[in-house]
Amino acid sequence: MLSERGAVPLFSFREIRKKSEIFPRFFEKALDISFIQVYTCIVRKRKAERQKGKRIMMKQEFEKIAGYEVSISDYENIIEPMYMATDLTKEEFVKVIDKKRFALKTRRQSINEMRKIAKHLKDICGHCKDIDAEDKLEELARAFTTRFYTNANFQIEDAKKYEFGCYFPRTIEIYSLSDFRTIEEINLQ
Repeated sequence: MLSERGAVPLFSFREIRKKSEIFPRFFEKALDISFIQVYTCIVRKRKAERQKGKRIMMKQEFEKIAGYEVSISDYENIIEPMYMATDLTKEEFVKVIDKKRFALKTRRQSINEMRKIAKHLKDICGHCKDIDAEDKLEELARAFTTRFYTNANFQIEDAKKYEFGCYFPRTIEIYSLSDFRTIEEINLQ
């Protein structure tokens, strides 16, 4: 029998041991099963009580209402705590959030940004070298690969500009790390 608090038994373990001398193994097994059931019930009850007062909105739910994706860190560290602190409905809260600040770039936007940098590198090819733009292209390709693919890597393929003898990025090949087959090839020209 349990007390009103639900977690503290009204009988001691000494009393249980005395009673268990008659059927030791059976009583011990029954006690273990009962304890697990009671413990599970208490944990579920406490979890429900904790969440009763809190308003919850999952990341996927936020993205579905908002119509754009957000990073996990932004959601967990900024968006979710803000939502919990307000009295707004989910729809009202999503309208208040600044899309420019939190929205991740779509697949098409990421590819277009990489193409813009590749065009810049092609245009300056033979005149000068822009290491910052090359680093930015590599950074964008890495971010694109990790966001849209699992267990994959990328390689930037160069093309030679014959009149100047310089190289500029032509394609980005995304390949599987498990079998090294090409998953996608993005044309940057």
